[in-house]
Amino acid sequence: MADVWLRFSWRLPGAAFVAPPPAGYVIRAANKDECEAVVTAALAAYETDETWVSMMGRIRERLSARIRATLGKPGTRYAVAVKDDEIAGVSAASLERHDGHNLITGVCVVPAHQGRGLARSLLLDNLVWLRDQGVEEAQVFTDPRATAARRVYPMFGAQVDEAPEYRAPEAA
Repeated sequence: MADVWLRFSWRLPGAAFVAPPPAGYVIRAANKDECEAVVTAALAAYETDETWVSMMGRIRERLSARIRATLGKPGTRYAVAVKDDEIAGVSAASLERHDGHNLITGVCVVPAHQGRGLARSLLLDNLVWLRDQGVEEAQVFTDPRATAARRVYPMFGAQVDEAPEYRAPEAA
C-alpha cells in the first residue's frame, strides 16, 4: 500500500465527454434487484488488481456494505455495463462524497470483460451523470499502483495530485 494516495479530480461544468461502450455492451443504471450481482461484479474486479489483494478481507466487507447501503438511494447512481444480461462492470457515483469520493466503488470490470474499454465507458457515465446533477468537481482517491490510477482515472482531463491528507483503508 502506498504511503500517499493520488486524488483524481475532474472539473465538470461545460465538459464534453465521449466514450461509447464497446460493441455488444450497454451502460445503464442498476436497479435494487441487482444488488448482489453488483456486489459480486465489484469484488471480482478488485480481486484481479494486485494492489488490493492483501486487503481483500477489509475491502470485501466495506465495499459490500457500501453497495448494499447506497444502491437505489437518492443522489446515487450505479452504472452497470451489461452484455447478454450479465453485469460485466460497475461504477457508482454519488452527489454526496463518501470518504472524500464521488466515485464510491471505483471503476470495476469483471475479469472476463477487462481490456475492452468498459472502465472508460463507466467512468464517462459517472462523470456525465454528476455533471448533469450540477456537481462542479468530481473526485476519487486511489493508490497510485492501482490499475485504475494507471489506465482509467487519468482520462477525460483529470487533474492529479498527491493526497497526503487521505487515509487509506487498513489492510486486513
